[in-house]
Amino acid sequence: MTSAFGASGGSASGAGSFFFPLDVRLKLGTEGYSPAVMEKGVRQASKAPSFADASEDMRELAEIEISPTHLQRLSERVGEEWVELRDEDVDKFRQRRLERTYKEPPRGAAVVMLDGAACKRGPRMRDGA
Repeated sequence: MTSAFGASGGSASGAGSFFFPLDVRLKLGTEGYSPAVMEKGVRQASKAPSFADASEDMRELAEIEISPTHLQRLSERVGEEWVELRDEDVDKFRQRRLERTYKEPPRGAAVVMLDGAACKRGPRMRDGA
């Protein structure tokens, strides 16, 4: 078989994955969006009544074209990532290995725990006070 350019036919081997150095410098994800655009799209998708409305909002307000289907996929993927991160933090907390994100504990803080039926208060407080 000969192509229109005079080359003989055959099969091509796989090209592997594409790598664009500028994408790394610009911190672009596999979708080609910057982290800021991803954040805006996912945020708007979570606030709008529908992915179609979120897509329209992105087009009108941010001048960025992202289809409703793509916004849905991005939102679902990011949501799954957040669930994984949350679950990892919960496991670390339960094992008492969760790193503190503050420099020092707050002073004079009070903790109130409710179990649906009773209110548990600190030692200085009395019921009905």
